[in-house]
Amino acid sequence: MAIIRTYEEVLALNPTGAERKLIEACKAGEWCVLGDGTCPETLDPQVSIRAEILRFLLLGGCADCLVDAQGTMMEGGAVTGTLDVNFAQVHGTMQLRNCYFEEAIECLQTSMSRLDLSGSRLHGLRAQKAHIDGGVFLRRIRSSQEIDLNSATIDGQLGFEGTQMACDGAYAISAPDARIEGGVFFHPRTALDREDIETPFHSTGEIRLNGATMGGLYAQQCTFAATSTGQSLSLGGATVNGAVRLDGCDSTGEILLAGSRISGRLTCERIKLRNDSGHAFNGQAMRVEHAFVWKKVEHRSGGVSLNGAHVAELDDQPDNWPPCDQLFLDGFTYDRIKGTVSTSPARMDWLRDGSYFGVEFRPQPYSQYAKFLRDTGHDEDARRVLYTRERKRRASTRAQLSASGHSLAMPINLWSRFWDTMLRFVVGYGHYPFRSVAALAVLICFTIIPAHFAWEEGSFAPNAAPILVSDGWKDIAATEPNPAAIWSGDEIPADSTFTAAAWKAAAPGRDWETFNRYAYGFDVVIPIIDFGQTDAWAPSTTRDVWGWHLWWARWVLSAMGWIVTALGAAAITGIIRRE
Repeated sequence: MAIIRTYEEVLALNPTGAERKLIEACKAGEWCVLGDGTCPETLDPQVSIRAEILRFLLLGGCADCLVDAQGTMMEGGAVTGTLDVNFAQVHGTMQLRNCYFEEAIECLQTSMSRLDLSGSRLHGLRAQKAHIDGGVFLRRIRSSQEIDLNSATIDGQLGFEGTQMACDGAYAISAPDARIEGGVFFHPRTALDREDIETPFHSTGEIRLNGATMGGLYAQQCTFAATSTGQSLSLGGATVNGAVRLDGCDSTGEILLAGSRISGRLTCERIKLRNDSGHAFNGQAMRVEHAFVWKKVEHRSGGVSLNGAHVAELDDQPDNWPPCDQLFLDGFTYDRIKGTVSTSPARMDWLRDGSYFGVEFRPQPYSQYAKFLRDTGHDEDARRVLYTRERKRRASTRAQLSASGHSLAMPINLWSRFWDTMLRFVVGYGHYPFRSVAALAVLICFTIIPAHFAWEEGSFAPNAAPILVSDGWKDIAATEPNPAAIWSGDEIPADSTFTAAAWKAAAPGRDWETFNRYAYGFDVVIPIIDFGQTDAWAPSTTRDVWGWHLWWARWVLSAMGWIVTALGAAAITGIIRRE
């Protein structure tokens, strides 16, 4: 493209009628409407403007052709050649609406007060490090090549309402490290700003805003489709001084918000997510200072990751998240959850689905939700969550050990399962310590019942060697079916003339410890209580079936009693941690 500096050079090119009309309009500070003002589909000679003449006007013309302070304002033109204003200071505004551009527009490090290409058909825009004092309006444009705003500074808004991007390359819109004070709009901000835009935004190619700083991002009913990068909308590491709204959007590829900082709300409502080769939504390590809304999401494929993210408020529908192996919540924290706080099946399923990475269980989502429940006064619900966390954590540990092929995996897991069962049923992993009381009651009952039948069938004897070899005991033991009851005076000997009271006073063991099946049960099971029953009486293995069973069972029952008592004491005193 030739560089024109004087009006004589313009006249030497024999300007066309369209070009003369544009020159006069620029001098008068008026809009130049060529043809019917609509965007030409081809290079129509009737509305064609050569790029070198347009550049001359954009830079302010010269003393003989002074462009008004308004700048260059044109509708319906067809620009031939490459419009190159690299490193230049555009005079006033650059408003080229509904225009057809034969080649990409070059605006590298260009400065201007306003850029408006609304309704135009482009073959790309290269505006790296450009500085625009006002807004950049690319509404309703159609472009087959990348819109590149890398590191650009835009003091106003950046608008793409109704734009159609069908790019051959990886990127449709690229603005990494850009600074956009007014925010990025893919849909009209207000009814007054609508301009009859009915066609929703559509892009084929990544929308890349990594590391950018913007006043907000607003997209409704937009379609984002990734190409070779796999990402449809990327705000990785971006700083958003406002809201991010993705209402009703349809994304094929990854929506990337990893590491972003959003000072307003992040709204994902009625969106459709699809990515067959990775994450569909990636919010790892993002920070949202207001609410994160996740409702009516149609998840078709791809993972949803919130690992390490933090939001001030979570406003979601618990049953609207993807299933296990596609939801990742490890490290996700929040200050509060909007709506009813509960441990409903849907919320517990959300925690479960977000806590697994393959077969590995990540307990943090349960810990975070329990912390939130405690902070809001729902202590019972918090205990239930932590109880569930422990069950899954221990089961996952055993599963990983089995999968590792360790030579001792089976015996270690058997012991682990036994100990896990004890902790679960006896003290609820420390969260329900008074279960140990119920466990002790069950063990005592398991002792009282056989003790009762063993005494009734005559399978008890005094637990003292001198008594067992005494004549009084041996005589009774040789002739009576229940020698212990006869010897202690609880029953009358067969063929005896004694009354019950008389025999009670005359029985050889009348001064011995009276047998009590209930006290015996407490003695066997609870080691810290001593009623003297186990010291006084012992079951016999040689008399009948109940005695034989009780002899062996008491060892197990006593050992279980020790364990249950110790676990209960540890849980109640806090030795077993409950956090």
